[in-house]
Amino acid sequence: MNRPMGELGLRFPGCRRMTRQWGYGLKWVILLFGAFAVAPFPGLRQPLAAQAPLFLVDPDTGVRSVGFKFLEGRSLDEGVLRDQIDMAGPGVAQRIRESLDFLPFLSPPTYEPFHPPQLLRDRTRLERFLRAEGFPDARVEYRVTMDSLANVVDVLFDVWEGEPVRLGSVEVRGTNGGPLWEELPTQTRPAQNRFQAQLQRNRGRRMSEGLEIRIRDEVANWLRNRGFPFPTLSSTREEGPEGILLALTVGPGSRMRVGQVSVEGNDLLSDAVLLREIPLRPGDWFSSSALTEGERELL
Repeated sequence: MNRPMGELGLRFPGCRRMTRQWGYGLKWVILLFGAFAVAPFPGLRQPLAAQAPLFLVDPDTGVRSVGFKFLEGRSLDEGVLRDQIDMAGPGVAQRIRESLDFLPFLSPPTYEPFHPPQLLRDRTRLERFLRAEGFPDARVEYRVTMDSLANVVDVLFDVWEGEPVRLGSVEVRGTNGGPLWEELPTQTRPAQNRFQAQLQRNRGRRMSEGLEIRIRDEVANWLRNRGFPFPTLSSTREEGPEGILLALTVGPGSRMRVGQVSVEGNDLLSDAVLLREIPLRPGDWFSSSALTEGERELL
């Protein structure tokens, strides 16, 4: 069907280890502790405690525990960090089994195998995650202690977050470099003012990647609910006097009205009954929130 320019048609479809594994353990001792010789860890005020002889590590060595120690303060929950790593200690059921290990009819507890390369990868993941969360100087080190009789290790990650960067202000620019609001219809001006004030409420928050994405989504959804279904956005971070200036460059695209609303796959009710449940009519400005509400009503 041919429609006038700027209109949208909407459709709603219905010990042995010491001799056998010496080479294995020695190789990973070099990998595990080489990092400590590269640069001192700024969060550590005392030298690391003496560690067990990790040349005893072999392919059967298990991970008895994985913990975190936060140096000079903590902003993030330990569980959030634990979600970023592959190395895992025993769960609740395993802990209960450990406490009942004295019972003769219970088999000894089993643990996840200890893989030194995995430990190195987890350290990298944690540092990347912390930097994405707004801690650009974050550092993570680890300590591994071994119970050679049980052939298990305990892993402790030392986490130093450092000072976070914070959002100083948000600027929303149009494609010509000026304020976006100057490119929009004047009848949206009252809503613009309220939305700009809403964006500035984010000032002072930690400048994480998640915050940046959320602000971008808020701007895009604001436009989609006012007749601009296909906005384009890009964002950059700039140093500002009060923190990070988040600059969004927005192309609003064409403003469109609804041309036709139809319902497909309906065999029980008349279209007229169903269309009454959809808060969009031909000639209305396109609204993403109204479209979502209509779909929800039909379901």
